[in-house]
Amino acid sequence: MAAVELEWVPETLYNTAISAVVDSYGRARRRDIRSLPENIQFDVYYKVRELRIFKWCHLSALRHFFT
Repeated sequence: MAAVELEWVPETLYNTAISAVVDSYGRARRRDIRSLPENIQFDVYYKVRELRIFKWCHLSALRHFFT
């Protein structure tokens, strides 16, 4: 199966649970995340990466705007 970007539908229970884990990712221990099944780990890490890229782009734009 090819890797494709999936549409994020926040209303589903699964996506709500993934979002909750991602929201508490800074407080969660890596050991706790690693205890999840691999497919769920992937979704958590993907969402964390997506948010970090968004925050980085947002901060870059702000730096450019104020300099």
